[in-house]
Amino acid sequence: MRSSLFVLLALTGSASADGGYFIETVGGGVYGGDLAQFGNWDARLHLGGGYVRGPWALEASVSLFLPDQPYAPPCPTGKCLTFQEPSVDLVVGNLDVRRAWRILRPRFTSKIGIDFIVHGGPRWAVCDTPRDSYSGPGLGGGTGFEINLRAVSMFVDLGVDVAMLRSSSGRVITTDLPYFGAGMRLGWF
Repeated sequence: MRSSLFVLLALTGSASADGGYFIETVGGGVYGGDLAQFGNWDARLHLGGGYVRGPWALEASVSLFLPDQPYAPPCPTGKCLTFQEPSVDLVVGNLDVRRAWRILRPRFTSKIGIDFIVHGGPRWAVCDTPRDSYSGPGLGGGTGFEINLRAVSMFVDLGVDVAMLRSSSGRVITTDLPYFGAGMRLGWF
């Protein structure tokens, strides 16, 4: 009984909790634009950290697209060699501003509840394809819902990143990367 009371008190702290947190999301992303020729989609792992102050947060993170299918170039005769290399090796650096709105909370406290979240900001993408290596700036953002238990929260996130990537030879490609994910934030508020 006493430990249950301590857990309840820990979860019902200040509503405007400020502090840092770690974030991890697992999901998938779709390759659009010029990257679509190398594959349809890949698993996406998103890792980072942030600082929250009231309903606002600043997050720095990295999104890793984990290729699982080899790239096979088109073969008109059917007697071609297949290349066993990843279709796309893509890493995206993110710096997001995040805003949360409480949409549902229990009657006994306003410290925990369900939040609607929106986030967005600049991106920097680095991409290796079977043909060339690319890097360049972009923008991205998303929205989702979060079960916020103060120091721990679980969420679903839907978003899109767009980027204009340039190779060392000067070739420019554009891409859009819609994604989905489920994740967790763990912090010390």
